[in-house]
Amino acid sequence: AVLVELNLSYWSGKKTDRKTAKEVEADKGATTKALNTQKILLGDCKEHAAVVKYLARVRTWSNSVTLPWSDSGPRMLPAVKIFDYKHTLQQHEDKINELVQEFLDAYRNAIQAAQFSMGTLFDASDYPDVAEIAGKFAFSYTFTPVPEVGDFRVTIGQQGLAELRDQYEVQYTRRLEDAMKENWSRLHSALSTMSNQLRVEGKDGATSTGKLYASTLDGILELCDMLGDFNLTGDPELEKARRDLKMTLQGVDLNAAGFVRRAVADTDVDRG
Repeated sequence: AVLVELNLSYWSGKKTDRKTAKEVEADKGATTKALNTQKILLGDCKEHAAVVKYLARVRTWSNSVTLPWSDSGPRMLPAVKIFDYKHTLQQHEDKINELVQEFLDAYRNAIQAAQFSMGTLFDASDYPDVAEIAGKFAFSYTFTPVPEVGDFRVTIGQQGLAELRDQYEVQYTRRLEDAMKENWSRLHSALSTMSNQLRVEGKDGATSTGKLYASTLDGILELCDMLGDFNLTGDPELEKARRDLKMTLQGVDLNAAGFVRRAVADTDVDRG
């Protein structure tokens, strides 16, 4: 596996307004700093909202095809997925550039609309010029190898080096365990969704057969394929669970709900 760090940044279109906050605090008899006021500089500018929404979508996608490594920043990506990941990232980057350009083209008109809608809250100095705004949008990523235990490229005494190695080995083991727990969590979440779709509880407490959506079934089959690559420690239980599940669901007729319900009942992936 490798570590991938995806960096996405954008202009928020918001600015703290301490003057207005103080005025409201005084009017309401509140103490200083009791209120945090932010101005939404462009109101409901749809072009800006489209960029922000798409960036969130890219971040969600990246997290779905990688595993956690550190508390924040780099995430773990199986080496066999690097080229697929880069290819999809390129497509996302092209789309982001397109959306950003649409926003930049609409920026001046959005400022004029804000001047009308914000009344006395409008302040022209809140709005950078187009060139500065463009520089606030960024899309980049880096790949780095997963550091191995003992890979400390510093010159220290043997005792200090041993302590660092021991400390990193503990962290390395914990992070790898957390990454593998994420696999089980995704599997359990997918099956919980399927189970909830198939079992409908009535007002009288009785349950009846629900409907399994094709998108749910496709998503679980895709997850089964992904978990084959994400089983970084070769966990035999995870491999058996995902293989059995895939074999059970392949070729399932969604109209045969009873068959699918038995598949859910017979698959045990409720791991802590």
